[in-house]
Amino acid sequence: MNQVHVRAFEALPGVWRSQLPKASEIAFLREVHGLQAVLDLTRRPRPTVERACHRLGVRYEKFPMEYDGHALPAARFASSLPRPLLIHCFHGRDRTGRVMRALAAMEHGSVHLYRVGRNLNRAIRTMEAFGMRRLHLVECDESFIKGNLFGAAGRVEVVRDAELPSGDDALVLETGDYPPLSTVDLGRYRKIIIGGETSGTPPLKHLAHATIPMAGKVSGLTVEAALAIALYEWTR
Repeated sequence: MNQVHVRAFEALPGVWRSQLPKASEIAFLREVHGLQAVLDLTRRPRPTVERACHRLGVRYEKFPMEYDGHALPAARFASSLPRPLLIHCFHGRDRTGRVMRALAAMEHGSVHLYRVGRNLNRAIRTMEAFGMRRLHLVECDESFIKGNLFGAAGRVEVVRDAELPSGDDALVLETGDYPPLSTVDLGRYRKIIIGGETSGTPPLKHLAHATIPMAGKVSGLTVEAALAIALYEWTR
């Protein structure tokens, strides 16, 4: 086909993002990259986009999203769509960006728990509630993984590790004199580390830290409550 200026890029494997696409851009992505679906986050009808998708045999889905709405519902819906997938809003910035970040956390992010015991069951269920897929355990008492996991059974992969992760993409959540979690650019991280209420985390000075209320003697919050706060921020 003729050269087309495409204002879209592949932000995650098989997931493209753009501003409101033109019919020619959808056609290009279909022909060159095998585009299978388009997820429209805008609130107004977009007949040009919808008609182009129908004409080209591309699945079109509308998921109207408020500018300040939480990204998780749209990200969960996006995860169910065939790929290659194009996600767009009007400008391709705020709503699309937040959905992409939530999707990246869900599909490529991981949570690492250190010395957690009696809250493991509920932590796994909390992971599933936020669409997270990988939970890593280090020195955890796995005898507490029992009872009914409800919808989390088989949907959250539990990995046993000998040590906690390292690298620039890992963030430790602790109490202490660190930046508040709500002020941290969580899009930079793919791994979140949380320690049990009793022991916290070991010294990890080489990793980035953020403050979250999690230690029982400080906040009264359990691990699954701290985890829920972390995942809410990560996917919003």
